[in-house]
This record gives sequence, C-alpha cells and structure tokens, in this order.
Amino acid sequence: MIKACSLSLLALLMAGSVLAQDQIQKRNGTIVEGKVVEIGTKTISYKKLSNPDGPSYVIDKADVTKITYENGTTETINTRRPGPPMPPRPGRHTDDEVVEKPVNPCHYGNNIIAVSPMQLTDEGAGFGISYERVLDKENNYISFYLPVAIAVKRLDGSIPESDPTYYFMPGIKFYPTGGKGMVRYGLAANLVYAFGRQTYETFNNGFSQFVTDDFYKLGMIVNNSLNVNPTDHLHFGLEFGLGFPYVDESDNGFNNDGPLVQFGFKVGYRF
Repeated sequence: MIKACSLSLLALLMAGSVLAQDQIQKRNGTIVEGKVVEIGTKTISYKKLSNPDGPSYVIDKADVTKITYENGTTETINTRRPGPPMPPRPGRHTDDEVVEKPVNPCHYGNNIIAVSPMQLTDEGAGFGISYERVLDKENNYISFYLPVAIAVKRLDGSIPESDPTYYFMPGIKFYPTGGKGMVRYGLAANLVYAFGRQTYETFNNGFSQFVTDDFYKLGMIVNNSLNVNPTDHLHFGLEFGLGFPYVDESDNGFNNDGPLVQFGFKVGYRF
C-alpha cells in the first residue's frame, strides 16, 4: 500500500511539472508550450521554457483557439480569419507548422538630439543642432522637428566675411512608413526665421565702399531626410532642404530674392 501511494504521488508530481507551463492551442490542433509574455491585438508573444532569457516569439492570434496557463486557468481566443484559408505558396509555412518569429530587438525612443558638424545654407557653411520629438508614439508617423543652424563662413569670397547668420526652423516631419526602423525616409515642412549681418559693396561718386547692416528672413523650406538607426540609441541623418523666403530685408532696404537652401549630415542620440 505504501509503495502504491508513493508511486501515485510521484506520478502527480511528474504531471504537475509537465503542466507547469503555458499551453497555446492552435486551430489545427497543434499545441505550443512555453511562457506567454503578451497577448496583443493581432499576435501572441511567448518565451521558450528552455531559454527564458532568450528572444520572444510570436504567433498570429487568428491561429489560436485557447490558452491554458500553468495555474490551470484557460482563456478562449475568439479571433477568426475572414474568409476561407489560403492555399500554401512556396516559401510560406502551412498551418501544421509552428511559425516562430523573433521580435524586433530594438526599442527606439521618442526623442532625437543630433549635431550637424557639416552644415551648408544659402548664407554659407557652418554647423547645426536639432531636436525631434515623436507625436504618435506607437508608429511614429509624425514628429515635431526643430533644426537650428549657424552659418559662419560665406561661400562667396568676393566680399569681406560677415557676422554669423542664425537659422531657426520649427516644423513637422512625416514618415510614410513610420519612423521607428533601421532606415527611414522623412519629409518635413519647416518655417524659417534667419537673421544676421551682411556686407555688400556700394558706389558713391565713383568710389566704392563696403556697408554692413542687419537683415532677417522669413520663409518656408521643405526638408528631405534619410534617417539611419543602427541601434536603440545611435542615430545618423542626411538632410537636404529647399524653399523660398516671404520676407528678406535689411536695414538699408537691400534684399536678396534667392532661395532658402540647407544641407547637413547629422550624428545623434535617440532616447
């Protein structure tokens, strides 16, 4: 009798150890065993018990009928695929296979601070800094974008060097495929406020002289950017913008109707 009780107890312990994990039951009858991490709107992620600190894997929620947790409770999944099942195509897994897809290991932040050691503008060469803030945190289609540039070296060497020109360009950046990825294209519309001092040559009674006065510009520029995010925090950017000024005036009435231009290479930190 004692031996029979011992065997029964051992069997119960072995059964408990087998059930001490979550079981994901698929519609085709396949059971996936592991530890459920998250149940999303379209997918269910889990970890393998043999590697609990390893990567997470996902299964389409529409393929699952029920989840049995290690404590014995169950949860029924009511999501169904619309229409009849599609026949398997080359390279596609069938329903009899367990499809395990590693989750993207990168977790990109919603803020980017970057410096531009090489910055070109319509007023000359210099450097810049920028700040970007994600407005829709889930997919990052839209961001607030504020680049600031300082032109310290005029590209036109026909007149003496002027004082620096400062650019403030607040605007909105749009990412057609979402901004959270390794390589992303963005299109931004920015207002432009620029001010500084400029020197130009005047002629009076047959004599020429150089005059320096203050000026400012108000306008709009469209920036095309290519963002590269190789890691969670490292950020590279390449940007080219072209626009036009609404107002371009100086103290002495001198104005330049040329376009607004800016080009920069950025290195930054994402958090």
